[in-house]
Amino acid sequence: MSGVKYTEVKTSEEVGYIDTVRRVSGIQLSNKKTPEAAEEQVYIEAIRRVSGVNVGMTAADAINLKRERSTAKIQAERGLSSAEIGVIEGVRRLSGINAALLELGEPVKRNPSQVHISADGKIIAAAPEKGDEAAVEVEWHQLSHPDLFKELDTRLEGLSTAEAEARLEKYGLNEITPPPVTHWAVKFFMILIGGFQMMMWFGSALCWIVYGLSQGEDVQTLALAIVLIVVVLLTATFQFYQEGKSDKVMAALKALSANTVFVYRDGNLQNIAANTLVPGDVVKVTGGEKVPADMRVLSSSDLKVNNASLTGENVDIKLGADANHKLLYEAKNVCRSGCNFTAGNGVCVVFATGDNTFFGAIASSTTAIERPPTLMTHEIHRLINIMAIVAFTLGITFFILAFFNGYTWIEAIVFMIGIIVANVPEGLLPQMTVALTLTAQRMLKLGVLVSNLEIIETLGAVDIICSDKTGTLTCNRMTVSHIVCDKTIFVTPITPNMAGDTFVHYKENDEHFKALQRIATLNTDAVFLPSSADEPDVLKKDTKGDASESAIIKFVEPLRSIVEYRAACKRCVSIPFNSSNKWMLAIHEQEGPDADTKPLILMVKGAPERVMNMCTSVYTKGTNEPMTEEVRAEMEDINETLARRGERVLAFAQLELDRTAFPPGFVFDAESEAPNFPITGLTLVGFFSLIDPPRMTVKPAIAQCYSAGIKVFMVTGDHPITAHAIAKSLDIITEPTAAELKFDGKEVPEDYHEAIVVHGTEMNTFDANDWERVLRHKQIVFARTMPQQKQDIVRELNKMGKVVAMTGDGVNDAPALKAANVGIAMGSGAAVAKEAAQLVLLNDDFGAIVDGIREGRLIFENLKKCVAYVLSSNVPEIIPFLLFIAIKIPLGISTISILIVDLGTDLAPAVALAYEEPEDAIMQNPPRDEHAHLVGPQLMFIAYGTIGMMQCFAAFFAFFWVYYDYGFTIDSLLNSGLEYGVNWDELSDDRQDFFGKMCLNNSDYMATGGDCQQDFVDYLVEALAYAQGAYLMTVVWSQMANGMIRKTQVASILTWSRFFDNHAMLYAMAFEIGVICIFVYPAGDAFLMKGDSLYGSVAIWVIPLLIIWDEVRKFFVRRDPKGWVAKYTTF
Repeated sequence: MSGVKYTEVKTSEEVGYIDTVRRVSGIQLSNKKTPEAAEEQVYIEAIRRVSGVNVGMTAADAINLKRERSTAKIQAERGLSSAEIGVIEGVRRLSGINAALLELGEPVKRNPSQVHISADGKIIAAAPEKGDEAAVEVEWHQLSHPDLFKELDTRLEGLSTAEAEARLEKYGLNEITPPPVTHWAVKFFMILIGGFQMMMWFGSALCWIVYGLSQGEDVQTLALAIVLIVVVLLTATFQFYQEGKSDKVMAALKALSANTVFVYRDGNLQNIAANTLVPGDVVKVTGGEKVPADMRVLSSSDLKVNNASLTGENVDIKLGADANHKLLYEAKNVCRSGCNFTAGNGVCVVFATGDNTFFGAIASSTTAIERPPTLMTHEIHRLINIMAIVAFTLGITFFILAFFNGYTWIEAIVFMIGIIVANVPEGLLPQMTVALTLTAQRMLKLGVLVSNLEIIETLGAVDIICSDKTGTLTCNRMTVSHIVCDKTIFVTPITPNMAGDTFVHYKENDEHFKALQRIATLNTDAVFLPSSADEPDVLKKDTKGDASESAIIKFVEPLRSIVEYRAACKRCVSIPFNSSNKWMLAIHEQEGPDADTKPLILMVKGAPERVMNMCTSVYTKGTNEPMTEEVRAEMEDINETLARRGERVLAFAQLELDRTAFPPGFVFDAESEAPNFPITGLTLVGFFSLIDPPRMTVKPAIAQCYSAGIKVFMVTGDHPITAHAIAKSLDIITEPTAAELKFDGKEVPEDYHEAIVVHGTEMNTFDANDWERVLRHKQIVFARTMPQQKQDIVRELNKMGKVVAMTGDGVNDAPALKAANVGIAMGSGAAVAKEAAQLVLLNDDFGAIVDGIREGRLIFENLKKCVAYVLSSNVPEIIPFLLFIAIKIPLGISTISILIVDLGTDLAPAVALAYEEPEDAIMQNPPRDEHAHLVGPQLMFIAYGTIGMMQCFAAFFAFFWVYYDYGFTIDSLLNSGLEYGVNWDELSDDRQDFFGKMCLNNSDYMATGGDCQQDFVDYLVEALAYAQGAYLMTVVWSQMANGMIRKTQVASILTWSRFFDNHAMLYAMAFEIGVICIFVYPAGDAFLMKGDSLYGSVAIWVIPLLIIWDEVRKFFVRRDPKGWVAKYTTF
């Protein structure tokens, strides 16, 4: 540790101070000579520096601190109140000393290597050498006005025109630079030549070649070529439409920009275009305007800004010249480009424009991030690759076999195209798209808007939900949580319940509570807006006033109308709340006809430490009890108890003013430095504590997540204490953190990874080991997080192979929403966030995420059923081509018939499977394994090895039945496929000889008296047309049965509810029958096939056969869920 200076601190000198802090805040200090004790001492030193307590006090001084507490010198003069120290202690208890130091504003992270105890018991802290500190950005919010003007090289009168023009040339326009844009035509072309589309184009090109070689006679091949092109164009157009939505992010960002602004140039106020602002410009702003750039407030007259577009929290923030916070992001003297001034006016100086603004950084980050491909994209590509490899392998193989087996090269090409087309499920993509669209419509009814259809399936695979707190887990409105009167804590109907709570409900008729109610009603200025007069739910009524007062009047309104109460008790004078006093005062008359003779009531509401300093008694048990040191300590303990729950505490006090001193008509002077009425000697009546309560639907939804194997992490910019309190009330945190166990003196197991509360500032120094240590925990709360840290969390979880859903509602959340596997924006959030996300919660309800996960899991299961259904028909579509080439029997199915099945009859049943309800409780199972696929070996075995083969057998049964009815045996059909149906005069001598013998051996034909030349050829063509019609009809019958058995994998379908619950499937069956009847009967001649009622139904027995076979399979699966039948036949 060369070059490090050491500062020795004698432990004996700290005795008095340590004793004091222990008494004030309950800090338990270790006397052991350990690194932990050294860290603890550094923490105490930090509190000493922040609060100003003298470290040199003696033990006697420490004892006298009780008297000091009663005069509130610590609270009023030394910076930290006892409650604030208690809250800091709460952070230390939850997250450890480093997090507490960060809450105190300590810039340096102390490591055990920097702090230790020497052999003689001295605390030794290492201080960094001068110059070792890392370079930091300019802290614009902390600069004094002279330093600010010096840094920006400007002045209060503003820049000159020449200076502004020079800076505009240097910094550029105050606009966000758009990313390079690819022309829409190029995008569309790239989609058209994508992987699956290229295979379709290749097949279509081959069809055109064959059509050209046939000299325009092969109409079926022409139709196939056109259909393939149409399918490619339709799917590409839909994909282009979906991907085009991403361009709206930049448009939404531009919509947040201001148009014009008033700026001081050459000492004069001018109205200029906002995009010509430069750093150093002095701007005059007023309520109703957009913030044109990142600016520091120089002066303010009740200037307020709403950062909802940035943070998602729709709260007006009062701005002033003072920062009031150590972090630039939280400073109250800085306003960000793209936000809105809502009230007041002020003068600001610009310190960043264009791409250098906070919005500019967000825009660059958002547009630069590559959205991760959905899991559905991976699965579709995998399926396409499998099918393409199989199709081209079979196609090329049998092209070679056909060519060397006596077929012409044109015939061999036709065979190859048929095999390729038969293997490629042309209808699968439109079927899956329609199924996903229907699921998206169902999710919309549940309050979830889907902007990317494929994300639905990814949502079902989510392992971890990183949820924002405000507005998602909570109601985004402050509400009264606890009431303190008669020195007792009571709960309200919305109080978040935490383990160990024993508080009881308050009593409305209790005199102590009525005293509180009076102060809460009269000593507030918030009012209900007329626009919400008809709203029956008082919590949903719109108000005018700050969040705390709005919460108070919503609480007391149901007890007694505030309008009536205020009218009955006339206000005489008031002193509004300000950041210096931290309290509000009002004097009211009492109600009744004798109000002029009754004492006036002086009421105060404000910060507990300040209000208690004004009190000399406490209202308890119907009397005013003197506020002794013990009584004050008791009230401070109650205050700390509520503060450590993350609740904002307000104290209420009152004082009766005798009418002899303040008669009717007395003129109260509240403007002078010393008012002409007392503001001390009050009686403390009690406390209200406020919190943004959890939504009622969230806790059950989180319980569902846990039962489904999904972890829920809280990611919030809020205080660790508040975040932890809400997390505990929602069961996001159910176990103590290691820091808590350590603080309480309990042993922490070496492998303890139950719960942790992480301070966002700590994350700035995390390395890979830190991330691994944190993310191993089962329950995590990330507090005080900055927007960019959400991306870090997503990135690190993705490295662990987790599928992450991230929620957000502000512009600052847009990069993380785009980087996550599933980005979820709030419906009330910023437009940029909603455009960056793939899902939008229209009602801001976390419970809707769980509904979406259920739909995602369900659609994955149903899509597997859909794929199995579609692929099964590939077998009876492929086998005829293989037999045609291998043993030269007539072709059982034509390419046009394949398209009728794939894009006609199969379409409706495949889509109807999306309506199937789950067989079991899918939200009781963990997320699927990352290696689980849409198409696996079991699915291929069922589709190809069992169902597909049985379909093929039945189809050939019908096919040969027709030929048998025409007098042909199977033996006689062998080798007849070559030049089958070619005009007699065009046949070779060998083929004429073959067909002549075939004719003579057919007694049924010979009985008709026809010749064995062209008439027999026509007879063969007619037989093939009916045989192919019967083959096609049987494939459809078998697919109908396949659609029914695909409804379940394990449960029996032979129940009334299961068989008839999916009405869409019943309609799909009717549609399927109608389509095939049209193609085979009225339009059959156009497709060179014929239909016959007998031939079409000769193999209808395939329907009960498939149903019975699958019911037997399901029976054995249910009987032995882990047996070989279940292992190899369920997917």
